Amino acid sequence: LINGVHSILGDAKIIQHRDLLLLLNGVANFDLIDWRKNTIIQVPATVDTDLASRVVHTFWSILNSDLTNDARSRLLLYSTGAATLPPPGTFAQLQPKFKIVLDPTLPLHHLPVAHTCFNQLHLPLLDDPKKLSSSLQLALDHGLGSFGLA
Repeated sequence: LINGVHSILGDAKIIQHRDLLLLLNGVANFDLIDWRKNTIIQVPATVDTDLASRVVHTFWSILNSDLTNDARSRLLLYSTGAATLPPPGTFAQLQPKFKIVLDPTLPLHHLPVAHTCFNQLHLPLLDDPKKLSSSLQLALDHGLGSFGLA
């Protein structure tokens, strides 16, 4: 790979090896404030606003305190198809924007559903932290690499 880059760029030191790694691999450390700020929350009109607020608060609490950075990376992979962020490593770079959809059609026992082409995570209306955390963890442990028709 390096030889290929040098064949195009010559011996010029325009790009360093760490820059190439960043371009190829992306950034795997996540700023949760940035993630939250650059997330679209979609709440259907049929969903009670107090319930929606509790579900969203519960989701961010789980990301903040229950999930390791590795688990956050798996959540990003589950939701977007990529375990890292594009350079420079902010959620503002994701196209389309990361979106959480509170989905009243998902049964409460259902795992979160991802639409990776649209960077969407559909959540059941679970405001119980233990149940939502368990649901997310099951999806991350068993849902990666699995594709189904929706």
